[in-house]
Amino acid sequence: MFLILSLLCAVPSIQDTIFPQEYLVCGPFLRGVREAGWRNLPEPKDGSRYIPKKGDTHFSVMATGGWVVWEKVELDSTGWLTTNYPNVKWDTLQDFYGISALFNSGYAYAKVKVKKRSRALAVAMRCGFLINDASYAGDIYGKGYVQVPVVLEKGVNKIWLRLGGAGDDRVKFMLIPVDDDVRLITKDATLSDLVYADSTGPFLAALPISNSTEDWLEDVKLVVGGDGFVSDTFDLPPIAPMSFYKASFEFALDALLPDSVPGDTLMLPVAVVWEGGRTEATLTLRCREPDQSRKETFISVIDNSVQYYGIMPPRNYDPARKYPLIFSLHGAGVQAIGLVNAYTQKDWAFVVSPTNRRPFGFDWQDWGRLDALEVLEKVKERYPIDEDRIHLTGHSMGGHGVWHVGLTHPDLFASASPGAGWTNHQLYVPWTWQKSILYAEPWQLAVRDHALRTDNQLARLENASNLPIYILQGGADDNVPAFQARLYAKRLNRLGFDYHYEEVPEKGHWWSDDGIACVNWRDMMKFMKKQRRDPYPEHVYYRTADLTQNNGAYWLSIHAVEDRLRDAVIEGTYEQRDFNITTANVQRFALRLPEEASLKEMGVIIDYDYEFIVAPTRNDSVVFKITEGSWQIDTSSTYPLPHPPIKGAYYEPFVLVYGTRSDSETTAKLLHRAAGEAQRWWVVANGTVRIVPDTAVTEEIISSYNLILFGNAGQNAVTARIEKDLPIRIEDDRFVVSQEILPPEAIAAVFVYPNPLNDAKKVLIFEGIGSDGLKLSGYFSSLYSGAGIPDYLIFSDAVHDKGWGGVIKVGFFDADWKP
Repeated sequence: MFLILSLLCAVPSIQDTIFPQEYLVCGPFLRGVREAGWRNLPEPKDGSRYIPKKGDTHFSVMATGGWVVWEKVELDSTGWLTTNYPNVKWDTLQDFYGISALFNSGYAYAKVKVKKRSRALAVAMRCGFLINDASYAGDIYGKGYVQVPVVLEKGVNKIWLRLGGAGDDRVKFMLIPVDDDVRLITKDATLSDLVYADSTGPFLAALPISNSTEDWLEDVKLVVGGDGFVSDTFDLPPIAPMSFYKASFEFALDALLPDSVPGDTLMLPVAVVWEGGRTEATLTLRCREPDQSRKETFISVIDNSVQYYGIMPPRNYDPARKYPLIFSLHGAGVQAIGLVNAYTQKDWAFVVSPTNRRPFGFDWQDWGRLDALEVLEKVKERYPIDEDRIHLTGHSMGGHGVWHVGLTHPDLFASASPGAGWTNHQLYVPWTWQKSILYAEPWQLAVRDHALRTDNQLARLENASNLPIYILQGGADDNVPAFQARLYAKRLNRLGFDYHYEEVPEKGHWWSDDGIACVNWRDMMKFMKKQRRDPYPEHVYYRTADLTQNNGAYWLSIHAVEDRLRDAVIEGTYEQRDFNITTANVQRFALRLPEEASLKEMGVIIDYDYEFIVAPTRNDSVVFKITEGSWQIDTSSTYPLPHPPIKGAYYEPFVLVYGTRSDSETTAKLLHRAAGEAQRWWVVANGTVRIVPDTAVTEEIISSYNLILFGNAGQNAVTARIEKDLPIRIEDDRFVVSQEILPPEAIAAVFVYPNPLNDAKKVLIFEGIGSDGLKLSGYFSSLYSGAGIPDYLIFSDAVHDKGWGGVIKVGFFDADWKP
């Protein structure tokens, strides 16, 4: 229960819940998988938004006869809005084209009227929404704690719900009163479990805070402790109006826990205090026995947020002994601690599960993969783990993660055991009906497909030449059909690799036998116990499409490529003190020498023609590079490092910077964009990020953070300050790339570049020409797996109809950051 001692906000809250009971609904419209929908509704010439009337019709390729109509739909008895599209032959579509033909979008429209300008909290379960012209993400996972602060204007307010799914859809929307100007969202606190008689701390934690006012919260402090906990106070950054911020903090016990406490829980008092107000709450902490599974927290280097992992210690744990590690990746919607609890406790191994940042997260790609690597390092630092007996496993989405993480970092693991793991996004739920597939030209798709290439595990399967694999699959799985696993098994069989494929007849997606869950499959456990990593194998093969994801394995690493749009491949054998290495699309690579290298000379043959004698050296690696078509030993101490694409701006701490140089309406739109990005980072990545105006970007921020800039040079002071040093800029209302002036239909851009004010950090710029360009600049988001976003995109309004077919110029910068 909350205690609120605050001054009233200038804009009052609605007094009662507003629950629209009836909507006009229209749909379905075909939508490509993992792509923004088509522009399906008319756009009035005066620039206003189309307002539907009952009986209005629009063309849809999904509907019998080709037309869909706006019809009135009432909520069901539980308050949910369920779409019903009887004029669609769903079975026929699925029989012919598979599940990808069922993906659709739709719209629901309602009006609400208020007597005066008011604040409210929007609860939008499993849908995005618009209020008047302001767009919001909503509670996309339907967890209930994402209550978005919004403003209703005096009079009639137009509510649009964005519907979508595979077949019919079911959503809920209501506007509830703002009970607290500043809210502590305890349901989404990230907390460490406490262990009896173990430690007093400090322990790491995080708590989301919602500023539901139209004012900045200044001089914000988080007060923690009392009632058996050490009292402490943490200074927080200013929190932007109508936004969320997940605050990190520490807490500690006054004394060691006794042998037991009532209910195995403790209540931690917390409060947020700001100029003129205070909100209080309590957080529930679990107390666990030393041999029980538990949550442990850590600070992520990605964004300085607090994350957790689930861990089950070995039975009769002996800290003086080294243990294998079962490193298990969870499926979609599964909590990491829940997956750990699906295992029986082992006497021979730890069981650990990272979170992927959220139960759905990033399919163990991008930030999901980075989270897994962070957790692996944290666990190795904290516990006695035998690094040659780390076994990677996972189920469903986690099975896909095993393929992705395992083939990207094969030298970290002794074995890989994917269960019900799918191949890649394009093959799992086919992208057949993407407008990009239908309308984009080959040169446009070539760039996108290379940005997506890192998700093509089948193409990188040879990276497992030293990684034993156990594939477990239910024969009757209708979620991830066995067809997906068989694709891997067929290729592994062809390669002659060390693998075992077990397809269990009549078993579905998840099953248990005699209380033993499929992730804990006995034969798979026996397989793991037999495996041990060879840290310096005689043969190494490594293929990569992105050196910044990973650039090698074991004793070979690629430092530079010749062509960014091609895979780089390196292969080597080591026998009797001689190395034989072949390369493809490699410009520079390093050879890590074995420990005995300091004793005798070694021979190196590269690409059949170039022979070197490596003398004993104190260095553990020798670097080779191609110069004028010939391989040479590279003695230079520095050279350009590869850089990640646009997503890389979010791979290390960043701040969201909105522009204030333009008029108040534009500034409000840019702040709304930043608040939306912050909400998405919190909801999807369990992340922490600050929002700052361009006028508040200090030298400390420039030196410590990547800058995500919203607004062009006329709108954002930071963009204006650096524009002359950027390869992409706006001149006379035209985009210019280096010296190339793009056609006038190019009105929006997003690109990443070294910050001219501090080239150790990056800037990511969203900008456009005019109000239409500003709105369009947010079209391409990179905060999801399967985005396929390179270093820069400049595009036209045609992306709404053609997807990547509306891209005017796109690509990767070279090693010197030239387009």
